[in-house]
Amino acid sequence: MTSVACHHCGSNKLETVEGYSDWCRVTSDCRGWAKGGALAICNACGLVQKPITDKWSQEADKIYEGYVLYHQSRSGVEQLIAGESGLSSRSVHLIDWMRRELKLDGGGRLLDFGCGTGSTLRAFAQELSDWRLSGYDPNIKDFDALSGIEKVENIYERLDDIDKSFDLVTLIHVFEHIPSPAKAIREIRRLLDPTKGRLFIQVPYFPHNPFDLMIADHSSHFTQTSIASVVASAGYDIEALRVDVLKREITVVARPGTGTWQAPSVDVGATVRGLHAALDWLGTVKKSMETFGDGGFGLFGTSIAAAWASSNLERKVDFYLDEDRSRVGSTFFDRPIEAPADAQRPSSVYIPLVPALAAQISERLTGFETVAIPDDVPETFTKIGADDAKASV
Repeated sequence: MTSVACHHCGSNKLETVEGYSDWCRVTSDCRGWAKGGALAICNACGLVQKPITDKWSQEADKIYEGYVLYHQSRSGVEQLIAGESGLSSRSVHLIDWMRRELKLDGGGRLLDFGCGTGSTLRAFAQELSDWRLSGYDPNIKDFDALSGIEKVENIYERLDDIDKSFDLVTLIHVFEHIPSPAKAIREIRRLLDPTKGRLFIQVPYFPHNPFDLMIADHSSHFTQTSIASVVASAGYDIEALRVDVLKREITVVARPGTGTWQAPSVDVGATVRGLHAALDWLGTVKKSMETFGDGGFGLFGTSIAAAWASSNLERKVDFYLDEDRSRVGSTFFDRPIEAPADAQRPSSVYIPLVPALAAQISERLTGFETVAIPDDVPETFTKIGADDAKASV
């Protein structure tokens, strides 16, 4: 147990998960990070989280000082993901969904909260040219580049400087970084148009992806139930709560309202057992990577899972495979990123992703001596997602 308070409900009933500190972690911009840290769950509200200690805050600050989004790409562009029409940026996929489900055609005013390098702003400018755009980020690295995006009216570094109201505020892969998430979106309420303003949040969904637990600078690891509890506690009514908009991610759409949604009770003991099972599974993944195949050794992917594997392996990785052509020809952990069709042979390739996704990818990889994928994630862990799906309906 630890005396650090839960950063959602304030309870001091955090239960830490043993064995977490034995692993090298990764940063959210896909770099290796040292062993240590802690993973915990609140016995009062059920939020899985990193205890916000002075050490965690210092580490997060250090990570953000050297933060470089999409450094794997030759030109620093956002990752491309597969969709019905082929590969396109994840922001474009999201905006296509928002256009259909939120009826965004017709114009409006957007604030991208945590705009980073401007991926969401660029995609909005490309896909919804009748929208007026603004961005906010307390750690802007290239103000001129963000301001130069078409349709961008303002870029803010201080919330207090924002004196407009918005039809849509987006927090895309931002909410999980904020140590006081309810407080942050409570402050955002004043920025939303009182009659039609909506909040759009997207975060990783760890019950579908154990690797997410190893990201050092993520302060919260949400389930559908826990994120609904946080959003409602900030005075919002939830319009949509989905895990099928993008794989392994939660999507939330909410409006300012009464915040009357009540979280069901969470089986904390089952969640702790599931988290232990996930850490044990990561151990079996590492062991299988160390021992399979001969000759050249490659890892598929250049994101969080591959970064975790590279940080914890004793075995030398010779190359990385990626189907995103914007990354081919660059390097990852100082080794070349190659297209599957062009990669060195004879060699063996391991796909360090959740088994269902890894199995799909393995069917596309031919000509290698061996292509291996992880064993199934333990039922004790997947049960977190199954129970969460029932509780969040």
